[in-house]
Order: sequence, then structure tokens, then C-alpha cells
Amino acid sequence: MRLFGFPVATAGRSEILAWLLERLTQRLPTLVVTPNAEIMLLAERSPDARAVLQQGDLFVPDGIGLVKAAGMLHAVSLERYPGIELAQDLMSRLALSGGRVYLLGAEPGVAEQAASRLTELYPGLTIAGFRDGYFGAEEAPAIAEGIRAARADLLLAGMGCPRQEGFISQFRTVMAVPLMLGIGGALEVWSGRKRRAPRWVQSMHLEWLYRALQDPARLGRTFSLLRFFGLVLAEKRRLSASGEGAGR
Repeated sequence: MRLFGFPVATAGRSEILAWLLERLTQRLPTLVVTPNAEIMLLAERSPDARAVLQQGDLFVPDGIGLVKAAGMLHAVSLERYPGIELAQDLMSRLALSGGRVYLLGAEPGVAEQAASRLTELYPGLTIAGFRDGYFGAEEAPAIAEGIRAARADLLLAGMGCPRQEGFISQFRTVMAVPLMLGIGGALEVWSGRKRRAPRWVQSMHLEWLYRALQDPARLGRTFSLLRFFGLVLAEKRRLSASGEGAGR
């Protein structure tokens, strides 16, 4: 289903996971993008960011905003699949066969701490390597070569959108990693430096508020997401005028 110009997956979690594992078996390079309302807003105002994101092979709805928008605009029921949960499901499956994961991103020391905790959570999982996200463009080719040498099955890049997707798109051929996923701030959660919202907060769709309370610097970004509803309304008017809207 096309949502704001992106082909968003309408399959459920089990189908998405099975498809990705099949891609891994065939060693087919696959960039997974997990868009939320903030990412859609970024793509709307930045042609460069949109061009980077369009390099994705699979778009999985991360945020509740996209789920609501799909219902309003296309009368389609999407299943939310947060990127951090998709990454964890993939690592759980890889651990069964001694799969290899490379962690890239966050501040120095965070990926290393995350690696230590993930090997405890997923016995059998091999951390093929890790690297912080504080590097310049001149270092990027060498980092990509290092990831290739690590022979990873899964690359988890947590450098923020669209930088993480841009790095993957630019070096996907060099890295030769079958599954590549942008994970935002997941490394900080896995390292123990930050906590994910409790289940009851998630069930109320208030994760955005929980994150903002942990990191007040996010408040400006959080309240700017109110503009997403304006984007949805504008898209609804456009679809209605063209006869493509819900129920048509």
C-alpha cells in the first residue's frame, strides 16, 4: 500500500519476519526502513531525505501515527511493528543458528555495552563487530570494508534517520550484508543507558511522551509531530479529489 508515496507493508509480523529470513537464506541484500510520523514529516520537507529513504526494499510501519493514517486514508488496517522489536525478533531467530550481527551507531561505548547485553539475551548469537556512529565521511569507506570483513548476516545501524539509511544505501554493495535495518536509538536501550516505555504506556500509544520525559531535548521534535495530522488531512483531501481515498 502506498502511504505518502512509500510502499508500506500491509502483511503481519509473522509474514514480514518469514519474508526477511527467506531473503537472508538467499543472501539477497535487503534494506528495511521502519517509518513513523516523524520520518514521514522529514520526507515531506526534505527531497534529499525522501530520495535516501526510497532506496529501501521493505517499509514496515513503526509508529501508531502511520497505522491511524492508513485507516483514515485507505481504510487499511496495518499492524505496527516497531523497528526495535523487528530487530529483536531477527536476532532471536539468528541465535538459533549462530547468526552474526554487526552493531553500528550511538556514542562511543554504547554499541559495546549493547553487544555485551545482547549476547546474554540471545545465547548463540554472534556479535560480528561494533562501531560507534561518530565518524566523518572520509572514514565511512573503511568502516564499510570492516563490516564486509565481519561477514555479518544482519547490520543494525542506529545513527538516526536518514543518516543510517544513507550510509547503508551508499555502501550496501561493499558491505554485502543480507539484512540491513535502521534502528534509531535502540542501541541505547539495549546498552541499558535508556529504558523503553513499559507495556502499559505502549498500549496507550504514549511512547513518544515517555521518550521525551527521558530526554527533554526531544520535546521540540515531539510537539512538531502535531504537524503530522495536518499532513494526513492534506493527503486525505488530495486522495478525495483524485478519487483514490478510503472507500473508493
